[in-house]
Amino acid sequence: MDYDGIPPNGATNPLGGAGMTNGSSPSWGNQVTWSLSEPFSAYEWWPCKQSLTDKADSVGIKITVPSTCKAGSNGVLENVVDLGNSLTRYEWKHRHPIDYYLVSVAVAQYVEYNVYANPTGAASPILIQNYIYDNPATLNNFQNDIDETVDFMELFAELYGPYPFEDEKYGHCMAPLSGGMEHQTMTTQGWFAKSLTAHELGHQWWGNNVTCASWADIWVN
Repeated sequence: MDYDGIPPNGATNPLGGAGMTNGSSPSWGNQVTWSLSEPFSAYEWWPCKQSLTDKADSVGIKITVPSTCKAGSNGVLENVVDLGNSLTRYEWKHRHPIDYYLVSVAVAQYVEYNVYANPTGAASPILIQNYIYDNPATLNNFQNDIDETVDFMELFAELYGPYPFEDEKYGHCMAPLSGGMEHQTMTTQGWFAKSLTAHELGHQWWGNNVTCASWADIWVN
């Protein structure tokens, strides 16, 4: 059985774009293809049951992109496969329950910048994996703000309990959003600032690990 099609061109998502969107950053000029499924746009790019009370037990995503690009998603990057003909496949696997609207992909010419958090009680350092626009000024501009994710992670682990996905990672993919979206283990974020980064990370506990039963209850998140 096959499932295929062309995502809508119009802005069907009230948060901006459709389930899958292609656009350029107005600040940095980088072209990005990214998903944004909250609340009801996941079906526009993958077959799913849009029920908040029935999570998938895991998700595997394989994304084929031009070799000049990187593709970020949920969970752990298990393989990067050179397919020839200037194509590369990124193979991600997330082994935790996940709701439909939190499955994500983001593709662009990225550079990878990683840091590690060491929350009290964690079995090992937690990777914070960041896909930042491949633009010489972008990482330099945001590096100190990205580094603060370590402090937020360690603080929230004290306040809320262990990071729910500490055996995999946390991270960010940049995309031209007017804010951020707390995709599980890999937030999609337009820029980096204390309040935005802390807000999206907090959702990994409240919204992602603990999920509201209906969108009428989203204020709980």
